[in-house]
Amino acid sequence: MVIFLFAVPASFLFQCLQDLGNWYYRTFRNTAKLHDAEVERIQAIVREGAKSGKPMCTARKPWKTMSIRTAEFKSELFQVPINLRNILELNTDRNTIRVEPMATMGDLTHYLIPKGYA
Repeated sequence: MVIFLFAVPASFLFQCLQDLGNWYYRTFRNTAKLHDAEVERIQAIVREGAKSGKPMCTARKPWKTMSIRTAEFKSELFQVPINLRNILELNTDRNTIRVEPMATMGDLTHYLIPKGYA
């Protein structure tokens, strides 16, 4: 009963908010120019991390992974925030799509189906 009354609506609301955030991000921040600037920013952070001498990892939150383990090891590492989740280019001639590393299969599906791809 708790799942039906709380978990399902909360999960639905969370997914709606996440979809809204993804729509905003892709609508207003999805350009190659912003991609290049973000990559340069990440490169600078990686250089800083290399100088620190600490091993590096992404700063992705543990709840965003597909694993049930906790990522406690990350607290001791140099964390690099990578928020690259755009779909950059669909090349219909070559049937290829260029995406950033944090784009999900759901993102690709929502993007490709209206264009006639699956």
